[in-house]
Amino acid sequence: MLYRTAATRTAPRACVPRHFHKSLCVLSVLAAVCLAAAMPAAAQAFEKELAAAGGKVEIAVKNRSGRVTVVAAPAEDDLKIVRLRAESSGKPVGEGDVKAESTGGRIRVDVADSRGGADRVDLTLRVPARSRVRVETEAGAVDVSGPVGEATVSTDTGTIRADVPTDAVSYDFRWTASRPRFYSEIELGEVKEGRGGRFNVSGRLGDKKAKRGQRV
Repeated sequence: MLYRTAATRTAPRACVPRHFHKSLCVLSVLAAVCLAAAMPAAAQAFEKELAAAGGKVEIAVKNRSGRVTVVAAPAEDDLKIVRLRAESSGKPVGEGDVKAESTGGRIRVDVADSRGGADRVDLTLRVPARSRVRVETEAGAVDVSGPVGEATVSTDTGTIRADVPTDAVSYDFRWTASRPRFYSEIELGEVKEGRGGRFNVSGRLGDKKAKRGQRV
């Protein structure tokens, strides 16, 4: 899909904000990790810019316990870098806590496993339009918005939310440990049950004849 958002291992619920009619959003149900956990004003932050050379930018993020927010810039911005911000309500965040590397158009961001609880690290990444993004967490919420080219997201107990243009979207949500619970203001496909108690919702929205490079 414009967001090929591969879903969670738990039960999400999907939601599309009313202020953005052409958007798609998926949220998991677990209240304990819902988006209500706002960052305190005194958060300790670390910032870094990473070169994103080439036409196809691929970004892989792994953050076991913290939140990950990915915002794709509008195409007209012609952004050539990835702006990374890491912050925590606990002890300050340093380069030793967040490993960020850029090789050509491939960028990898890993948060140290040693941090958790009040010291968890929350990441925010501003990325070029049409970037391919892969995010992996265990308990952290994930929020993806803007015109990404592809987004693959997996989490155990976190919330997944997608807010993307739906002019030409392919989507595939999967639950591997519970029955689906989701909410969306956009009509999605039917829930299908597979082997081993796994469930799937997939389909396409918008222009189904759009070229691959124009889809999310």
